[in-house]
Amino acid sequence: MTAICVDDEYLLLRALRRAVEKSPDITATEVFDDEYDALKWAQTHPFDIAFLDIRMHEMDGMQLAEELKKIRPDAGIVFCTGYRDYAIKAMNMHQDFGYLLKPVDAALVQKEIDYVKNRQKKGLSGNTASVRKASDYLLIVRCYGGFEAYDRRGRMLSFRRSRSKELLALFVDRKGISMTARDICAIMFEDDGDFDRRNINYFYKLYYELQRVLKEAGADEILLKNGSRYYLKPEQIRFDNTGKGSRGYLEEYPWAY
Repeated sequence: MTAICVDDEYLLLRALRRAVEKSPDITATEVFDDEYDALKWAQTHPFDIAFLDIRMHEMDGMQLAEELKKIRPDAGIVFCTGYRDYAIKAMNMHQDFGYLLKPVDAALVQKEIDYVKNRQKKGLSGNTASVRKASDYLLIVRCYGGFEAYDRRGRMLSFRRSRSKELLALFVDRKGISMTARDICAIMFEDDGDFDRRNINYFYKLYYELQRVLKEAGADEILLKNGSRYYLKPEQIRFDNTGKGSRGYLEEYPWAY
């Protein structure tokens, strides 16, 4: 895989490059301290994943990401930032964009590379959803025309708390990208990033109910925790988007806009 690293601060760019090059999947790395130089290079060279600072000179990282996606739609984009509020905006920007907080950690870089690698591999082999039966999945979700989730027999999941259902929708939206409890609170409760024990405690209540509901549906193995980070296994989920033409994507949740 070929990686692009873009950051206008030399020391942070060097640290990012070291973290990325620790991955055995990366065979070439191009580094840029100017976003326009990176974009010009990408127009004539193939690349697989881009690690982008968000705050740069004239074009910010999110604008650069959109331009890179026009050139290479299947490329992975990972935002790297030292500012928590920018990280949340990056997460809300697109469900297939990842993010890392600075200073970046090589192990978390590898997780983002693994996610992109698996997604690109599925793209090369074609859409397998058409040849898999609904019963082959542990969960079926509808993201358009109102969010709903069903077990493999087609029975709708029932929640006591509507926000537990919303938590599932957030995990579904991220499609395997991991989040901490504080990340989730910042998105769902519009937390300003300050530590709020009440929000954290409420998150745990929602999470435990989600665990219970998924276990009753025989789908508890799709909900995973690695250290302090939480995520779903998207390959075990069937995305039923039959309502796409009539109503918006997860329109009942403000963070999905």
